[in-house]
Amino acid sequence: MAASAHLRIARPTNNIEALLPFYRDGLGFEVVGQFADHEGFDGIMLSFKSSGYHLEFTRAAGHDAGRAPTQDNLLVFYLPDDNSFAEAVKRMERNGFNSIASFNPYWDRCGKTFEDPDGYRIALANMTSPRHLPRGVGCLPASTKIPPELRIKGSGLWLVATLLRATAVAGQEQTGNHVDWPRWCGKVYEAGYPNFDPGGQIVVPTPVPGPPLVHVQFAPRYSLYLDSEEKGEFIVNAAFSQIHGKHWPETNTSRADKFVFSINLVDSGDPLVQNLVTINTTNNIFSFDLSLLETSLEPIQLVLYGAPEGGDPAWTATSSVFYLPEKKNGSVTRIDNLNGGLWFRNSASRHKFEPLLGYGFYSSYDGFLRNKNNSEIQQYADLGLNAITPLTIYNDSAAEFAYMDKINLKFMYNLRERYKNLTEVHDNVLAARDAESIFAYWSTDEPDGWQDPFSAPMLAYDLIRSLDPYHPVAVVLNCQNYYFAEYSAAADILMADVYPIGINSTFSKWGTACNLTHGDCGCDNCEGTVQDVPSRLDDLSLYETYLGRFPPKPKVFSPQSFHGQDYWIRDPSPAESHVMVALSLNHGAISVISWVFPTSSLLARAHGALARVITASPVVDFLLGARLKALSVKAPGTELVDAAGWIVGGKMLVCVVNGGYANVERPVEVDVGNGTVVSGVHWGSVPWKLEEGRLKVSALAGMEVSMVVVELRG
Repeated sequence: MAASAHLRIARPTNNIEALLPFYRDGLGFEVVGQFADHEGFDGIMLSFKSSGYHLEFTRAAGHDAGRAPTQDNLLVFYLPDDNSFAEAVKRMERNGFNSIASFNPYWDRCGKTFEDPDGYRIALANMTSPRHLPRGVGCLPASTKIPPELRIKGSGLWLVATLLRATAVAGQEQTGNHVDWPRWCGKVYEAGYPNFDPGGQIVVPTPVPGPPLVHVQFAPRYSLYLDSEEKGEFIVNAAFSQIHGKHWPETNTSRADKFVFSINLVDSGDPLVQNLVTINTTNNIFSFDLSLLETSLEPIQLVLYGAPEGGDPAWTATSSVFYLPEKKNGSVTRIDNLNGGLWFRNSASRHKFEPLLGYGFYSSYDGFLRNKNNSEIQQYADLGLNAITPLTIYNDSAAEFAYMDKINLKFMYNLRERYKNLTEVHDNVLAARDAESIFAYWSTDEPDGWQDPFSAPMLAYDLIRSLDPYHPVAVVLNCQNYYFAEYSAAADILMADVYPIGINSTFSKWGTACNLTHGDCGCDNCEGTVQDVPSRLDDLSLYETYLGRFPPKPKVFSPQSFHGQDYWIRDPSPAESHVMVALSLNHGAISVISWVFPTSSLLARAHGALARVITASPVVDFLLGARLKALSVKAPGTELVDAAGWIVGGKMLVCVVNGGYANVERPVEVDVGNGTVVSGVHWGSVPWKLEEGRLKVSALAGMEVSMVVVELRG
C-alpha cells in the first residue's frame, strides 16, 4: 500500500453531539464533513486540514455502540515541541476536560491522557516517535509558551482552503478597542473622542528568580538550501536567560557544563546532527549532509532533543528548513540566520550566492514608472542605487520589470494594495517569481497602523510562500508597540518606516495630543529626532527576545525622503539622511528602502553616494559577513555618539555616528579592542588616531558619520 494513503479512523457512537466538545473544542479538530440518515447512518468527520488523516464518528439508528471495551483503547498524538504540548493541554483544561491517570503509566511519564464521553482515550505525548530518541533522553516536560499558528499547506487544495478563509477575513473587524472610532496604531486621533488604552503592547516578561535558565534554540544557518549543494549547517544556542528555558541541574561530572543534543527529522526521526555544546554559548555551528533530506517545496520540520550528560532534565526545540529543487529560471534569495543578511543569486552572479544589501527607494508609478522610459530607470541605477521597490505590478509595467532584469536592478515586488485579494496575490506571484532580479515580496504595508485583522497578512504570507518558496516576504510595521507578535508573524523580513524629521511629536494636525494612548503625529511614539531610528530598531529586537523568537527576523530600514501631508514640514537634510541610515546599520538593519522616489535631487544624490559605499566590497562584506558588535564610546557631554563594529578576517569595520546636531568639542574615543592601525577610510573625513586599542579624535562634528577599517592584532 502507498505510504501516502490518507487514513480514516472510524468509530461508532451513540451520541455524536456529546463527542463534539471533546474533539472540536478541546483538541481543536475542525469539522470537515457530516451527513444525516445516509442509509440509516448519521456521521461527522473531523480533521486538521493539513494532516493525512481524519476521524469519523457514526451513529446507526437502533444500534447500541456501547462504550470503550478497555481503558487502553487510545489514540496518541506526538507533540515533541514543549510549547505545543503545553498549549494543547491548556486547551483541553480550558474546555473542561481534565487529564486522568493512564492505564499504561508510560503515558503519564511522557504526557497527559484524557477520556472522551464514550470512554475512549486520547494521549498527548510530549515526545517524537520513540524509535530515534537520543540515548538518555526520555519523556519531555512541557514549558508554557504559545505555539505558532497551524498553517494549511499543500498544492491546489491550499488555495481553495485559503480563499474560503479569506472570505471570512473580509468581514472581520479591525483589531484593538473601539474599532468604530478613527484610530491609528490602536489610538484614537481625532478630536472629540476620549483617549483609552489601545492594547496590544508587548508585555515585559517577569524574570524567573534564582539562577539563570538555559534557553536552547536552533535554526538552519540559511533559510533555504538547494539540492545542488552538498552541506548544510545548523546554529545551536544554549544561552543563559532569566525569561526562557529551564534550570540547569547541579552536577559534579567532568562535563557538567555540556549540553548533549540530537537534531532529528520529525517525520522519520532520523538524526541529522548529534553533538554537544557548552552552556551559555550561542551561534555554535554544526554541519550536516543535505543528502539526508528529500527535496520539498514545503519546509521540512525538525526537532532538537537534548539534556545534560546525565539525561535529566530534557530540553526540546523545533525548527524547519527548506531544501528546494534547483531553480532553473530567475533568482533565489536566502536569509543568513547567523549574521542576519540576505544572500542573492541569479544569472548575473553565475548562480553563486552573494551578499545583498539592498539600497534604494519605493518608486512611484505616477511621475516615474508610468512614463515608460527605461532611461529614467537607468538614471536611477546610475545614482549608485542597487535596489528598488516599484509601486506597480507586471500587468502595468512588464517592460520596466524586464529592464530591471536586464540591468540587474534588484526589486522587491509590491503586493500591498491587493494583499487581501488572494486571487490577485496568486496571479502576481506567478508573474514575478521567475524574474532575474526579484529579491523579495512586499506583502503588507503598515497592517498594524491600519489595525488589519491578524489573519489577513498571514493568509497572504502563506499563499506567497506556497507559490514561491525561493524568495522571502517582507512586511512594513509602522507602530512602536501594537500587536507586534501577531503582525510580525506574517513575514520573513521586518521593515520599519520611521519618519521623524519635521514632525510635531506632541500635538497633531487633528487637534489632539500625541502620547502612548492618543493621537497620530506621523511617527508613532517618536520624539522627532534621528534617535527615533535606532530606538525603533532596538524595540523590535527586544520584542523578539521577549517572545523567545529565533532566529530573529532581518530588519530593513525605510528612511524618510519626503515632506507634507501636514505631518512633516520639511525633508531630511542629506546629513540627517546619512546619520539615520548609519544609525540603522549600527542597530541591525540589513537593507535600506527609502520612501519615496522621485525625491529631491539633493536626497537622491545623497542616498546614491552612501549606497555606492555600503552595497559594495569591502564594506558590504563586513556588514553582512559578521554579527555587529556595539562598541564602547567615550564622548564627554553627550550620549548621542554611537559606534558599532563588524569583524571579518582579522579586520574590523567601525561605524561611528554623532547623532546630535551640535559638535562634540571634547575628545572622543571608541574602544576597538586589539586594533592596531586604520587601514582604510570608506566614509567621512574624521582624522582618527589609533592608540592603545582606541580610536581617538579631538572633536566630532554634529551629524557626522565615519566608516573606517581597522587592522586587528592576532
